[in-house]
Amino acid sequence: MITVCNFSHPLSAEARDTISREWGTQDPDAFIDIRVQIDRNAPILPQVNAIVADATTRAGGNIYNIDCIVLPGLSDVAFLLAEHFEHANVIRMNAVPNSIPPKFMPCELIRSRRGRNPRISSSADEEMTW
Repeated sequence: MITVCNFSHPLSAEARDTISREWGTQDPDAFIDIRVQIDRNAPILPQVNAIVADATTRAGGNIYNIDCIVLPGLSDVAFLLAEHFEHANVIRMNAVPNSIPPKFMPCELIRSRRGRNPRISSSADEEMTW
């Protein structure tokens, strides 16, 4: 089972279906939604560390159980989370044009350069687009 940790807006059923179809994971527990709410007036590192601890706990206590991540839109938080999850592949999301309310769909899998996960099947070692 591929575990996807979502640090962004909630994934739509359609987005989850697309991700599941690409990797064959049908387990609803394969998606872990982590709320990223940052207090911009407080130090950021302790907040990010708490987010990472929450994700790790929800992934069975092992950060390496997380195969893919969907990063939040806040660039500084995304950078820090990507450092913690350097082993995980990144699922890049794109806005669907003219969607109201705004809708996001997976558009690219960016493979980790640190720990390519053998559980993600693909015919190439390069990025995968949908």
